[in-house]
Amino acid sequence: MAACAIGGIVLLVSDTGPYMLPTRRLYTFFGDTLFFFGCVLAARALVLVLRRTGPVDAPRGRG
Repeated sequence: MAACAIGGIVLLVSDTGPYMLPTRRLYTFFGDTLFFFGCVLAARALVLVLRRTGPVDAPRGRG
């Protein structure tokens, strides 16, 4: 997920690549897309970490 976001940032700041539109480069579009997916994956990871689904107290053994 972090590699996706970092790759997106690198592609966003690059001034190379073919033009997709007269004012928009193809690599910049790929950078936008990768950065978006990296943010979505990071948000999903945060939700999984912060969600509480189990009992609050740890189970006690016999004794």
